[in-house]
Amino acid sequence: MDAANNRTLTFQIFDLVSADDDARLCRDIPEAQCNEQPRSFVLQTLSQALSKIGDSLADAKIVLPWLLGAVGAPMFFVGLLVPIREALALIPQILVGGYIRHFAVRKWFWVIG
Repeated sequence: MDAANNRTLTFQIFDLVSADDDARLCRDIPEAQCNEQPRSFVLQTLSQALSKIGDSLADAKIVLPWLLGAVGAPMFFVGLLVPIREALALIPQILVGGYIRHFAVRKWFWVIG
């Protein structure tokens, strides 16, 4: 695909999602930058979509069951993954909660975050 076809494809995709009639979205920026906006939009959208797909494929909710299945672990252990993961996620809350309980005024812990 040459640069001209690539440019028209990005403009077509941008026009499809932006619905830019006569009210130009880039009225306040120079024309040269306005011409780059469709390409930047498509690249940013593609980048975010691929990043989200990568995060999903590397997610422990997907990888751990597959790994247990690949090593031949009994299905009993696969069924325990969710309860174990959820229980382990609460351990930091329990530890921090025990520390915070020692203070009479706890407001600033909630303010900090």
